[in-house]
This record gives sequence, C-alpha cells and structure tokens, in this order.
Amino acid sequence: MGVFFVIGLIVLILAILLIVKLIKKMLAMIILIAFVVIILLGVMGFALYNDVIKLRESQHLFLLDVDDELVAGFEWVIAGEKDPVMLDSGELAVLNTHYAEKDYKEMLGDDNYRAMIFEEQAFDFIGIVEQEQGDTYPKEFVDEVLASDDPVEVIVDYQMEKEDIPETMREAARAEVISQVGEDIGIIKGNFFGMLINTAGEREGVRFMFKIYKEKKMTVYPETIIFDAIKIMPLSLAEKFIGVD
Repeated sequence: MGVFFVIGLIVLILAILLIVKLIKKMLAMIILIAFVVIILLGVMGFALYNDVIKLRESQHLFLLDVDDELVAGFEWVIAGEKDPVMLDSGELAVLNTHYAEKDYKEMLGDDNYRAMIFEEQAFDFIGIVEQEQGDTYPKEFVDEVLASDDPVEVIVDYQMEKEDIPETMREAARAEVISQVGEDIGIIKGNFFGMLINTAGEREGVRFMFKIYKEKKMTVYPETIIFDAIKIMPLSLAEKFIGVD
C-alpha cells in the first residue's frame, strides 16, 4: 500500500511539474505574441498618423472625371492657407494622356503627394452650388459648364437669361464674362469644380471625401494606409481622426 502511495505521489508531482512547465511555455508564448502585436500596432499607428499629416499638409492633385476625361483640376493643400492653383487646358491635356494609360504616378509629377480623381456622380446630392463670395448657381448650370467645349458661351447664355439681356448685347455680355472668368477652358472649369468641392465640404466636411471613396466615386493614388483604414472605419470616427474642418 505504501509503495503504491509513493508511486502515485511521484506521478502526481511529475504531472504538476509538467503542467507548470507547459503553463510557463504558454505564458511565454502569450507574452511574446502580445509584445509582437503591440509593436505592430505601434508601427501601424505611427504610419497612420504620418499619413494623416501628409493628407492634411501635403499638396494634392484634385481632378474631375466626366465620361472618362479629366475636364478640370487644381493643386491644393487641404489644411493650407493658400488658394488652389487651377490647371489650364495645356496641363489637363498632358494629364489626360497619362490618365488614358492609368499612369497615375506620372500624373503626380514632382510636386503632388496624391491624386484624387472625382467622378461627376460624386456631386449628385448637390442641388445648389455655392460660391465663396455668396453667389449661388443651379447644379444643372454648373454641369453644363463642365461638359461644354465653350464654357464662356454657356455662362453668357445663363447671364443673359437671368438678367434679361437682349440678344443685341451678346458680344458685350461675352466680353464682360471673359473679363471676369478669362478664356482658358481648363481654368474656367477648374473654378466651377472648386465650387463643387467647396459646396460639398461646407455641407458634409471631410466626411464627403471618405463617403464617396467608400462608394467608389473617387479614385485615389497612392492608396496609402489611411485609405485602407477608411474602408473599414465608420465615417464619424474617420472624420474625428483626420480632424479637418
């Protein structure tokens, strides 16, 4: 009886030692995994923070796609104090050459960190387009300007109808419009595109960009970590995280 008791006791002690050894190994593995996860989260967090700073403070290329053609665009720093720099017709022609080949890297050039290409459908929710000076335009009129090969004539027609200007004054009205908006098609359309961006931003804030990105109404290059996060991040959280008014 004593022999069996001793043997049982030895087996029990060995079992306890084995369990303790296994627990130590498991704890060591858990600690190692936790350490790796913390390191990875830290690296990802830093990369995400750095990308947010670049989104806010770097110069980006904003472009409008109408029927697979870039009709307007400008360069702009979102959190900057300077006005956007409109692209003229020559610059848009060069960009369209690269855009047809989906050569987004070449489109960026040396000065832009990211290209954001908006589909015209991204602005379908807008009814009235607002200017910073306080003037407003029907969205249908803005769409017509952006789609036209002669936006000056579209603006002239609109002004003549709005102000009841007689047809005999068309040339004078056209000269007045040109003195206000210029003659370069790209720059004219760029200003109206800017009005769309401004109106959308005033109504929805940075949520607008994130929403249309989720809806695939905006193409972004390069798609860095912030946009990977936006794919799974609730819009309200993304808006607070970016912190852009």
